[in-house]
Amino acid sequence: MGEFLASRRRYKEAANLYEKAAELRPEDHELAVAAATAMRQAVRYQDAERWYRKAVSIKPTVSKIDNFIRYLHDLKLNHFNI
Repeated sequence: MGEFLASRRRYKEAANLYEKAAELRPEDHELAVAAATAMRQAVRYQDAERWYRKAVSIKPTVSKIDNFIRYLHDLKLNHFNI
């Protein structure tokens, strides 16, 4: 359902849905990443960073997520400096 909502550009709804699902399955790496991605698409950068960090805590060996965290940090800086 989250994928469907995101594909329809209903990012806020998708983010809320993924967040609820990820909270119900706190050790599910894929759901944490999906929640983070949906948060990023919904321009909820602080929440996205929190979920990316959660994903890293579940699977620390997935280094690609570190790039997303740095990217979000840059986005937040640019977003709040506009």
